Amino acid sequence: MRSTIHIRAVGDLLAPYLDDAGRSIPGRYAGRHRKTREALPEGETVIDHPDYQRAIRRGELALVAPKPIAPVPAAKELSK
Repeated sequence: MRSTIHIRAVGDLLAPYLDDAGRSIPGRYAGRHRKTREALPEGETVIDHPDYQRAIRRGELALVAPKPIAPVPAAKELSK
C-alpha cells in the first residue's frame, strides 16, 4: 500500500494530477475540480509522489494538516 498525503491547490497555479503509477493525467490537476478547475476547498488525498513533494516546495500545492482525532470517551463504569 502506498502512502498518501492530503493537498490543496494554491491560487491559480496548476500541478498535474498523477495516477497510482505516477503518470500524469491529461487535463486533470491536483487539488482542483475535474471540469471547472476550481480549487477544492477541502483539498484531496493523493499518493505521496516526488512530483507532488516538488510542487509543495515550489508553492504550487499546499499540504493540508490532518484533522485531529477526537479522544475516545472514557467508558462509564456499570454499577452492580
